[in-house]
Amino acid sequence: MEEVDKFKKSNGDVIYTNKELIGAIHVKMDRIEQRLIDGDKKFTKLETTSKWHTRLITGLYSIWGAILVTLLAGINYFKRIFGG
Repeated sequence: MEEVDKFKKSNGDVIYTNKELIGAIHVKMDRIEQRLIDGDKKFTKLETTSKWHTRLITGLYSIWGAILVTLLAGINYFKRIFGG
């Protein structure tokens, strides 16, 4: 015969078998594992978004710098500062 564990509940004694307790633990562990997997997917998505934003900002600053250099070179600003 199976060993039986007793747990107190507010309305009296509730009896669970060891198989039921182990089954409940496995279900909870599966839920925790699924949460961890979902969290890992979200974190990966955030990392990817962060990398793309960094690249976008760097590219925009590069374009802005190139435009400024072109405009300033057109009015001979560099020649006035550095001579020549």
